[in-house]
Amino acid sequence: MKDYIVHICGRLQFPRAAIDEYASAYSRIHVCRQALELFEKCVSDYENTGYADFEVFDAAAYKIEVRTGVHRFTVSMLMMLAFTRHLKEIYDAKGFGERMYLDILQDLRCKNTECFQLHGVYGSFVMKWELKIFNILLFCFGRLQFEPKSLENDTETSAGVIKRGTPAVSIHIPSNGRLDIGLCIDSVKHARVFFKKYTVFYCNSWLLYPENHEIITPPSNILKFMNLFEIVSCAESRADLWRIFAVSDTEEFAALPEDTSLRRDFKHRLLCGGSVGVGFGILKSNVGV
Repeated sequence: MKDYIVHICGRLQFPRAAIDEYASAYSRIHVCRQALELFEKCVSDYENTGYADFEVFDAAAYKIEVRTGVHRFTVSMLMMLAFTRHLKEIYDAKGFGERMYLDILQDLRCKNTECFQLHGVYGSFVMKWELKIFNILLFCFGRLQFEPKSLENDTETSAGVIKRGTPAVSIHIPSNGRLDIGLCIDSVKHARVFFKKYTVFYCNSWLLYPENHEIITPPSNILKFMNLFEIVSCAESRADLWRIFAVSDTEEFAALPEDTSLRRDFKHRLLCGGSVGVGFGILKSNVGV
């Protein structure tokens, strides 16, 4: 298993330091009989059922941490890396192809980076979210991720009201490099073909907060991304500041990093008492057609 974990980390271009840490962490689990039994049971449960049970696996990660000293976030990522072998079998059986498989697994690398930035630990602190990948509830086509759902509320747009319960696809933006608009449109194009029965695509994100037009200095890919949507609602919120600044403590505005133009723009906004938030938008019907 250790060789496989090192292999898949390499394929997903994890940092060398992270790969070494995962190899070391697995070795520590391997020499503890009780921890290894727990770990292997989680893997076999997923392989036998095709279902990743967060409550069960999260509890096992805590127990393994107690027995080995390996941080539960690291254990969580180790489990998911081990699950990728069976996920490949599922993707092959469904005819999804190698590209889709590797695209969705890039999110593991993104979450590994975020975990290290915020907690100083290689791993994942959002295992519950990541298990959507292994339960075939989250898909990726290039730059963007897509989650088939349904609208939770009636949504008023310029074209009329879209009723609550309407099948829809939620768009997610992983922290996987530049938000290149051409790549985003290409992702949508592939998603429209894949989810051909769905006509409504939406996004709920800090990227769509309408006042970003006042915050962000153009030219900006974020502003271009906003223009792909009809933004129909918004709310003030600082919950996503960690995504912008890549730090866990965002309460002391003066201490926030300002090493990019985006961070400088948002830091200035916060220091001036301005609002930040999230927006809910419906993807324009001509995007990706």
